[in-house]
Amino acid sequence: MRQAGFAWSTAIYLNGGPETDSQHDRITRVFQGVAQDVCVLASPASPIFSVAPDARWWGRMHRAPTTLEALHQFNGALQLKLQQLHQCNEELELMLQRYHHIQLLNEDRLTLHEARFQRIARVYRGLRWWLAPLLLLRRLVLRLSVAGRRPRQTLQRAIHVSGLTSRRSRALLSTVLNRLGLYHLSLALYQRLFRVQASSRAFPHNPASGRLWLKRSQQIEADLARLCAGHPAQEP
Repeated sequence: MRQAGFAWSTAIYLNGGPETDSQHDRITRVFQGVAQDVCVLASPASPIFSVAPDARWWGRMHRAPTTLEALHQFNGALQLKLQQLHQCNEELELMLQRYHHIQLLNEDRLTLHEARFQRIARVYRGLRWWLAPLLLLRRLVLRLSVAGRRPRQTLQRAIHVSGLTSRRSRALLSTVLNRLGLYHLSLALYQRLFRVQASSRAFPHNPASGRLWLKRSQQIEADLARLCAGHPAQEP
């Protein structure tokens, strides 16, 4: 325009593409958002009207950025994004440091609590060893108190648990008591204690069996029966 004789000239880029109003950090705006038309104003002398951006007619035109302007805007948007990412990275590193510090504090607290728990557990373990004999003694006293309140049931249970109620055990016990001369006394006590009618027959293998022994055993049984009934025994 200057070579053609115009002293003043300016170009206004108009009518941007479909991506003109998109964000500046999109590469599609650089290719499809720049101006598609250009308006050239020229004058052989200085213009008599205002061509500043604050003029009224300037705002009515559908202006659009050039490719170079779109590239500068795209670069500025990328730089802003990078700064934001760098700031987020610094904040994340600070949060990781705080988390690591908190984790170390929690580990120290857990170690301290574990040490305290071990000391308390050691004390309770010692108390358990000291209290175990007392607990056993308490259990034994309770069993003895129950046995004292019910002696008959306790004795019956003890005899049943010991296995003395079996046929072989009864035969062996009868033989031993018969040899010691305590058979009839034990028989009377058994009859008195368990309130059953027991037999006092002499054993066939007893060497002292005979009429004299049978008569003597019957007399002992009668005396024990009177003694249990509260009557005085007769003279032999």
